[in-house]
Amino acid sequence: MWPFSPSYLTIVDEKKARQQKALTLGPPTLSSHDDKFTSATATEIVARIQKGEWTASQVVEAYIAQAIKAHTITNCLTEVMFEWAREQAKGLDEEFALTKKLRGALHGVPVSYTSSALL
Repeated sequence: MWPFSPSYLTIVDEKKARQQKALTLGPPTLSSHDDKFTSATATEIVARIQKGEWTASQVVEAYIAQAIKAHTITNCLTEVMFEWAREQAKGLDEEFALTKKLRGALHGVPVSYTSSALL
């Protein structure tokens, strides 16, 4: 017997709706301009931000566009945190504009986590 009551379907529907809303708030397509960000190494991203050539916000927008493209093809995203990522990037940009110092070794480098479980 399935251990969950049918109420889990409400939770699933709400989560799917939040996911779809978040996906619509992303850039519409990945541009050729974004490739310079998404093909850069973490070291290069940090160096270019430190030189003032790029901002964390520019980098995160390119990665969001790439994530949306990947999700469209593979349905790979479960937790969509684009707005949080934008807020973090904006905070890093504002801090760097004031201090001209990086917050840490991965300043402005987008990260994504995955988990797997053995069943």
